[in-house]
Amino acid sequence: RIDVLLVLDASTSMRFTTRAGRPKIEAAQEAARRFLGRLALPEDQAGLVMFNAEATVLSRLTGDREALLRAVDGIRLQEFTRIHRGMDLAHQLVLAGEHRGANLPAIVLLTDGRSNPDPSQLALDAAAAAKAAGIRVFTVGLGQDVEQDVLRAMASRPEDFFYAPDGEELGAIYDAIAVAIPCPIRGWWPEPAALP
Repeated sequence: RIDVLLVLDASTSMRFTTRAGRPKIEAAQEAARRFLGRLALPEDQAGLVMFNAEATVLSRLTGDREALLRAVDGIRLQEFTRIHRGMDLAHQLVLAGEHRGANLPAIVLLTDGRSNPDPSQLALDAAAAAKAAGIRVFTVGLGQDVEQDVLRAMASRPEDFFYAPDGEELGAIYDAIAVAIPCPIRGWWPEPAALP
């Protein structure tokens, strides 16, 4: 079982269109809905944070599917891309009072741009703090303007970074992450040779 925070870029660049002609934010919202549809709610739990100049809680951890879908619909775009604020807030929420101790905590962060106006080091530091707290971190880069090296370093392992050249690839990526989250990463469990 998992407790997962979806962290979505809500900067104004998410208005730009995909190859299908719809805004990137609509493709991201559809991918988020598909992801939620793959969770075993209410045993699994999810929450939602959006970030631009600030980070905003749209839903704390819950197993209520309808409430989560309403939260996805509540995203509003504004200027700036403060990735670290989204990561910091998700870190707090995924380990807050609603967290079930037996559930694996995870964060899935999507951005279509570079840290702006703050340096990307703040995003790296925020991700490092989350990983040090035992949270599995997945990152998704959308489009040509993302710092792939930064997002790859933020992820718990290189394979936990995903790149989508276009918003129309997001659905398949979020499907893959929904499958990957419950799989423990190397180092969390003893190597077979180390077992008694």
